[in-house]
Amino acid sequence: MAQVCSVDLGSDETICQGETHTFTAPAGFPDYLWSTGSNATSITVGTAGVYWGEVSYPSGQLFTNGDFSAGNSGFSTQFNYSSTLVTEGNYFIGTNAAAYHPQFQGPGLEIS
Repeated sequence: MAQVCSVDLGSDETICQGETHTFTAPAGFPDYLWSTGSNATSITVGTAGVYWGEVSYPSGQLFTNGDFSAGNSGFSTQFNYSSTLVTEGNYFIGTNAAAYHPQFQGPGLEIS
């Protein structure tokens, strides 16, 4: 089950004519995005509307080579990289699974 992340941007605010309000996201995140298009940690608004903000954060669940087109790079795993998949705990990235294990067939990532 995926972990749910929630970031508190504070309570809802009512802005009266001629007033402004500053919304500030929590510090310490690598990327910010507000509904205004700003990437700053804070925005100051002075017109009626619904505003939202989001942050991104590093996670051990993410990797840059999601389709394995870059082969054995851009991710980490507790499995051993080996073309011999008959031994448990190994994985290999190849175009023909049958070439690495006698009970596999077809393309893709194979984990034994």
